Amino acid sequence: MIKALIFDCWGTIFTNSQHPHPFAVFAENIGYEINDRSFLKIFEHHIMTNDNPVYDNVASLLNELKIDTTPDSVNKLTNIIIGSLPTQIAYNDTIQILNRLNKNYRLILLSNTFKEGFDSLLDKYPINSWFEFVLLSYQENMIKPNKKLYEKILIKSGLVADEILMIGDNYHDDVTASNKVGIKAVLIDRRNRYPDIVDNKIHSLNELESCLKLM
Repeated sequence: MIKALIFDCWGTIFTNSQHPHPFAVFAENIGYEINDRSFLKIFEHHIMTNDNPVYDNVASLLNELKIDTTPDSVNKLTNIIIGSLPTQIAYNDTIQILNRLNKNYRLILLSNTFKEGFDSLLDKYPINSWFEFVLLSYQENMIKPNKKLYEKILIKSGLVADEILMIGDNYHDDVTASNKVGIKAVLIDRRNRYPDIVDNKIHSLNELESCLKLM
């Protein structure tokens, strides 16, 4: 019986209304594509595994990529990230579903995110009312798909793996990673990024409750 639901944050319940996405703009400015998973993981490692100022983390990222920098160039890239905070929004289906689900399930939030970005969400939405606890990459000093994050949820919740369901938009970080510790997952594929995945997939949070009835 499912007792707790783990929600991924970005791309699952929250997004950025800016188009193109600010992370895509950031990547393009330094000659990369955010959809390149190898680059994305390097980006997340530097930007999202500590609570240092974004400027310092951007400089660290550029140093690893061996990109020449000036204070102005680092500032420009930093401002792409920080300047996007006002455009962070919940999906249209998020608030109603979370308000309903937290009456019947223990809700947990697990996110690869950076401090300023998550602080901005806390100012806008009742995160702490919806979720029993949150695990954030910049506090845990690790990013998904590190299975230690899922193992920590098992310990902190006091539940066994088959009592928990993961909901996320990234097949590798959310579905495959949670499955490695025995936690089942539902893929939310809002943009049809994974057409070959058929089982345990939804396109909107409005489909989640029907999916839960089959678990």
